[in-house]
Amino acid sequence: MECAPTQLMDDFGRLVSIQWKDAHAIETVVTQKIPQLMASDQAYQNARKYSDPENIRIEGELAVQRAISTILSDYLELFQQFTQNPEFKERLTAFVLMLIDGRRAS
Repeated sequence: MECAPTQLMDDFGRLVSIQWKDAHAIETVVTQKIPQLMASDQAYQNARKYSDPENIRIEGELAVQRAISTILSDYLELFQQFTQNPEFKERLTAFVLMLIDGRRAS
């Protein structure tokens, strides 16, 4: 019997006792983004197919670390571009405002 991601997040939240600033964003990363990255992590997938439980766990831990590093890298790159590239900042701001205005008009 599988637990729903929300139930797992509730259980996880009780274990770590962290009040996230944006709990929904963290839930999305934990229940969607990290599993997606792990699904495409070749070393982890190979371990799942060909290794014993101990090696699967070890490679799984490494895959989670790689996924977190990838996510952090993406956000840092976005932040750097936004703060250091005036053209990117201008275009991103215009794009996001267009998205919001478009949604509002819908």
